[in-house]
Amino acid sequence: MSFKSLALLPLFFVHGSLAPVHAQGGVQNFCILGANGARISASGSASFSANGGSGDLVLHAAPIAPGTPGLFFFGDAVHQPLPFGQGYSCLGGTLHRLAVVFPAAGQSASSFALDYLDPASAAAQIAPGSTWYFQFWFRSGGGFDLSDALKVQFLPPFPLVGASTVAEGAHSAHPLATQPTGGIVLVENATDWAGLWAQHATSLPASPPPFVDFTVDAVVAVFAGWRSSSGYEISVQSLNLSVAALDVGTLETTPGAGCGVLTVLTQPFQFVRVPRVPALFLRDWRRGSMAQQCP
Repeated sequence: MSFKSLALLPLFFVHGSLAPVHAQGGVQNFCILGANGARISASGSASFSANGGSGDLVLHAAPIAPGTPGLFFFGDAVHQPLPFGQGYSCLGGTLHRLAVVFPAAGQSASSFALDYLDPASAAAQIAPGSTWYFQFWFRSGGGFDLSDALKVQFLPPFPLVGASTVAEGAHSAHPLATQPTGGIVLVENATDWAGLWAQHATSLPASPPPFVDFTVDAVVAVFAGWRSSSGYEISVQSLNLSVAALDVGTLETTPGAGCGVLTVLTQPFQFVRVPRVPALFLRDWRRGSMAQQCP
């Protein structure tokens, strides 16, 4: 996926200094923060392969004062930041408004689930391959303010690059490893990582877990489940990201006819370090298998 079309877009200001735009899957921030410092973000999926494309992408704006009305609006063009109310307008072309929203009780964020199949008008139809730009307008004192802006590319998931193996092997004591169907876990902080490693470790005392910098990475842990012999392996073959929705594909290698194996219980596993994005979550796990060819 290329973001070259954003080369002419402005950087946004953070505490008075220039900061680079931040890529989050099919999403990229730009424009300048308003007086209240509200930022716009997205969670979920901008992929039309998820649930037919209806209501998969959720827009968020924060901080928004409790009880403050606001609305997300979007267009198909951008321009340089122009002062507008207490913020800056960066969207051009024909603009389309979404429904008025309020922060939930006790919350300082407003959200809206975008339904691709129910556009504000025929001109606002969100289709596969289209790109739209979003901002959030909200009341502020006796006037109004705007968030920064967000570019969303509505495309199929794209490969997540930069993954690397943290650990792999044939023996694990983790509960998911000791059941036939196995399982998958997304780990996003050091506490959960230490807990998973303590359950997984087969030696006593357990060795400390490999270091992972959870400020920039997360860990995907896949367990094939228990197997009745040696010769089994599991490996992550694909990682596809749509905004914050992560699809994982694994391949389990099994012993084929004529392969010499040991009659011993095994629990194949692999832990993979992946670049993290805000609100990352596992959406789909696709499992494949292939028999080894032995002479």
